[in-house]
Amino acid sequence: MNKVDIDHFYDIVKKGNPTRDDMLEMIDWVDNTSSFGNTSFTTDDLFLAIAKTGKMNDHDIKYMYEVQNESFRGEPAHTARMLEQGSKELFDELWGDKNTYGKWNKLWRCTHADEKQLEDFWNEVIKSNNKGVDKQWLEAQKREFFRHPNAPSKILNRQLKNKESLMNIALNPNVSGKALQAVFDYAKVHRHDSIFENITRNMGLDWKTIADGVDLKDQLKSMMGHGFIALSERRKYAIYDFFRRKDCPDKAKAVFFEITGDEEFAPQAVKDMFIF
Repeated sequence: MNKVDIDHFYDIVKKGNPTRDDMLEMIDWVDNTSSFGNTSFTTDDLFLAIAKTGKMNDHDIKYMYEVQNESFRGEPAHTARMLEQGSKELFDELWGDKNTYGKWNKLWRCTHADEKQLEDFWNEVIKSNNKGVDKQWLEAQKREFFRHPNAPSKILNRQLKNKESLMNIALNPNVSGKALQAVFDYAKVHRHDSIFENITRNMGLDWKTIADGVDLKDQLKSMMGHGFIALSERRKYAIYDFFRRKDCPDKAKAVFFEITGDEEFAPQAVKDMFIF
């Protein structure tokens, strides 16, 4: 079979209006060739774009999953995102009962993975720390695990004295309870800038919840030089970015404008005055 032009297929999916049959034909072409030439996009990119059209059913998404696995393609993160376009039932079917040939590593990042499945993955893959497993790879898995929205609280709560773990827990969109409080407690302390940066970037939590949790008023006092410890430039930049969030209240931006004098945060009436 001739070389498959992945870029051409991708362009049709993203800019055209292909039918389900059109896209199934594309998948067939990918399945039956190993020659793609030089392309900007990968088969991962193409299959994810196809899945996101909303025209494919569970059978089609499973087909793409199998094509990628059988040809030893399919990056774990792309596979997880592709499966998110299918049902929880399909995900559970693929997950199965055992981590045969490391298949869970390609699945666990999917938001369909529930607490029980993630706990099994943690115990059998990460916690077991089998001989021969690359230590750097294992650490990378742990960091990502702590960010998963369905990561079990009981596992997160065992990490609350580990600063590096908290840096990643701070990015978890569903962080709550003891874990969230621990993140806030660390974020308030000026020497833990990385945790402060991450929690203020967490879009799973609303602006006010974060502002209250990190004691933003106290942070601003220190920023103005009224505290015992001067803020680092990293923390100042993080505060600026925090006030740039779309969910930052206008009143809060107005206060920040009064503190900094930065026109970027000025109320619209003030901005209109600057025009003239």
